[in-house]
Amino acid sequence: MGLDACAALTQEVLNALALAEAAHLFAASSRAEVTIAARIPLSGKSPIEIAGRIDRLAEVGAEVWIADFKTGAPPEKTPPSYVAQLALYGAAVRELYADRKVRAFILWTATPRLQEIPATSMEIALAEL
Repeated sequence: MGLDACAALTQEVLNALALAEAAHLFAASSRAEVTIAARIPLSGKSPIEIAGRIDRLAEVGAEVWIADFKTGAPPEKTPPSYVAQLALYGAAVRELYADRKVRAFILWTATPRLQEIPATSMEIALAEL
């Protein structure tokens, strides 16, 4: 990777980190690279066992925010695999934080944008697994 490419990548990351709406994800109390393993029960199906890493996790009052970073610009339609990934992570986190609302986000880096994945979209993704 050349110097220009490194500088461009560094600027891309700095721009994403500077998003005001993502500030909770980078607060001192947030956590990075949270390893998670869980058995997710699915309605009428065998449970799914997952192991993964949540890019950012933040406790925000009565909520828990989870976020996954994606490079590139946000597509017109979020890929179903991204929604399913966050749906599974969200289901696992809800087991740990049963008293809190869990919100899931994608932080797009090339065109800095924090995109919340609606709970209904994640419910549909889990039902389709």
